[in-house]
Formats: sequence, C-alpha cells, structure tokens
Amino acid sequence: MKTLLNGWEWLVYVACFAIVLAVADMNMDKALGILN
Repeated sequence: MKTLLNGWEWLVYVACFAIVLAVADMNMDKALGILN
C-alpha cells in the first residue's frame, strides 16, 4: 500500500471534501432559515 498519494488522488479527495462542505453549509443555512 502506498503511503503517499499522487496529485490526482489529492485533487479528487480535496474536491469531494469541498463539495461535502458546500452541501452541508447550504443545508445548515436552510435549517437556520426554517428555525428562525
């Protein structure tokens, strides 16, 4: 098993992480809007 990831693998992980954060942030905004 490789301990170091290549550039493309890093890009894929970072992109997925950014998308998850963006979706979670949007859902939080909607939830707060409903609560308030």
